[in-house]
Amino acid sequence: GSPLDASSAAAAAAVGAYAWDAPRDSDEALANYGMQLRAWVDLQVDARLQQAFPKLLDSELATTRRDFAAARSDCLAAIEIAERVEGEGRKVAEAQAKLLAVVEGISDELARVKASVSASQQF
Repeated sequence: GSPLDASSAAAAAAVGAYAWDAPRDSDEALANYGMQLRAWVDLQVDARLQQAFPKLLDSELATTRRDFAAARSDCLAAIEIAERVEGEGRKVAEAQAKLLAVVEGISDELARVKASVSASQQF
């Protein structure tokens, strides 16, 4: 099926043929087999890492992008709320200023009425 299976089969065939063709040099054949097996395992590990890490990195990037988008959305919502609260605070301050003007007007009027009543009681 896969290129890895084909390379595995080819490596096994080469190692098997070499090991069986030189029975008197079994130590050398075993050493060569070990080196070839190590090279094959390294190739398999490298191929698997190349498959796994791009997917892992893509997954991490996608997660980071989602997290960033969610954080950005939360920040924009917080800014909207802050602007609304600021607008409402301005309205409250304006209403308080108007109310203060009314209270000051009533206080002034009350002071005039009191002065008028005091003046009329003296006569």
